Amino acid sequence: MRRTLAAMLFLLGAPIAHADDGALRAACETLKLADFASVADAPTRVSESSYVEAKATDPAACLVRGYVAPQVGFEMKFPIADWNGKLVELGSGGFAGSTQTGSEKPWCDDLVRRGYACIHSDHGHTSGVTDQSIAMLDGVWAFNNPQAEIDYAFRGVHVVALAERAIAQKFYGAAQKKSYFLGCSGGGRQAILAAQRYPWDFDGIVAMEPAINMSSAFLSFLYTNRAVTDESGKPLFKTEDLQLLHDKAVARCDKQDGVEDGVIGDPQHCDFDPATVPGLSPAQIAAAKKVYTGAMTSSGKKLHVGHVMPGAERGSFGFASTRPLAQVMLNDYFRYVAFVPDAGPSWNPASFDFDRDFARLSTMEQLFAANNPDLRQFRDAGGKLIVVQGWDDSGTPFPLGTIDYYEQVEKVMGGEKATQEFARLFMVPGREHCGGGAGASAIDVVSAIENWTEKDQAPEMLIASHIDPVTDPLETVKGPANPANVKFTRPLYPYPLRAKYKGGDRNDYRSFKPAKK
Repeated sequence: MRRTLAAMLFLLGAPIAHADDGALRAACETLKLADFASVADAPTRVSESSYVEAKATDPAACLVRGYVAPQVGFEMKFPIADWNGKLVELGSGGFAGSTQTGSEKPWCDDLVRRGYACIHSDHGHTSGVTDQSIAMLDGVWAFNNPQAEIDYAFRGVHVVALAERAIAQKFYGAAQKKSYFLGCSGGGRQAILAAQRYPWDFDGIVAMEPAINMSSAFLSFLYTNRAVTDESGKPLFKTEDLQLLHDKAVARCDKQDGVEDGVIGDPQHCDFDPATVPGLSPAQIAAAKKVYTGAMTSSGKKLHVGHVMPGAERGSFGFASTRPLAQVMLNDYFRYVAFVPDAGPSWNPASFDFDRDFARLSTMEQLFAANNPDLRQFRDAGGKLIVVQGWDDSGTPFPLGTIDYYEQVEKVMGGEKATQEFARLFMVPGREHCGGGAGASAIDVVSAIENWTEKDQAPEMLIASHIDPVTDPLETVKGPANPANVKFTRPLYPYPLRAKYKGGDRNDYRSFKPAKK
């Protein structure tokens, strides 16, 4: 009887945040009957709501699935009790396409433990790939499907935030205190885009390895893929060749930061020449020079900012872009996403003309690009932005593109000091795409954005850890789960500062100081 009464009160709009566990359970299970169709700009339907029992370190939670019309699916999880009053939306990497893939589900679970209500979405389409571990590589959904492309490009980020806000307020009977967005790669693009196009949705945003210009990213992949294959399509580099190239690049520039640790501190100023590597063939040397230079026309005109940096030879989308999974995503982009009208399944990578066809990518890039440096509305709304970019990233397209965007923001927003009042970039030596690599790449980004947004503690330094073995896939975004597995730490300073060794224990971040380029 008590549960029934609680459910009735809930449907009538009565707050139940301070009710007992039984009432909260009933309210969760009844949430699927609530009407969210009138959410302004985001008509929402909850299709499933279920109570999740507490276990071990996980609190009791409410799991909600639904969609925003016409087709943006989402999954939301929030603590039954002890809500911290904060919402977080997670971005999706690759082409998105599922609420059941990637790191979003375990990351949401971790955030729920911290008291957050957390949501992630498919961004407007369902991948046709049944293997959820690679569903984000599928681009066939975009074939002649403009609504799905709009939702994926930008609308999904916004409407999911509106849905989360409405559902949380309905359940808890209280408005949120703070709202955050966190994402990497494609999710990093969504994060940057949210600050530009929806400056009032989020109080704090973390963008990691953001794919700011999607067309540039895939143009880079295609150019690199062509550079590292011979005329028959056979890869020019074996794994051991890439390891040799990597080792020689690191040996050339390792001591830039004053310590020899197997990591290039500032690849932008590394004068590595692949022609000095013994054992490489003339064809391999020529290919390597193309990759280190970046995509260009036959006359030498650069087609975008950025290229693979010395030290990033082993990444998935640089020299190794011929790997099958990278090839699937590359082909799907040009067949189903890149052009108007879509090229279709018969498109062949060999048909792309770098002297002409790059201009054909402009129309769809208007949907996807997150390159507007004017962040005045986000700043004026009190928003805070942290951008994290690994120097060994080979997939977004490369660190120099992120630096270029941030420097454009500085020009528009009044210079370095004025920009750092609300937005800061942290370059991470030895970090690959969305984590990992030879450097110290694990960073607690949630605490960093919380402290800045809620306590006005601007991140003057972030502490990054190199973890081995990795026991938790989320360590890259929340720091080490087991401090005993931390092999060394490094300080990260706001760009353009970088870490310089000053003496002492080289495995301790306190043995470094900030230095100018």
